[in-house]
Amino acid sequence: AADITVYCRKVLPLPDYTMKAICDDQMTLWVDGVQIDVDGQGVYDQVSTLNIPSTTQVLGIKCINIGGGYGIMAAVEDAAGENVLMTDDSWGCSNTDDD
Repeated sequence: AADITVYCRKVLPLPDYTMKAICDDQMTLWVDGVQIDVDGQGVYDQVSTLNIPSTTQVLGIKCINIGGGYGIMAAVEDAAGENVLMTDDSWGCSNTDDD
């Protein structure tokens, strides 16, 4: 596949949760427009884990593919480890960062 960059956003009203995300190849994460650095963001086969404060309204994920296969996947878990939100077609995704 050609080099592809995808930006995805989700507006959410959540109490304190944890997001686990993975991207093939390089990922950048934002919480309410603030870039957050976590382990694994530059490693295509490593899950990154991010604590999400209860005041969070928007999550953002940028995924850059630098060749070969590509994909992005994220899930938000509650304190019991149950998925309460997953990447799906309700996320707004585009190839530009202004959407």
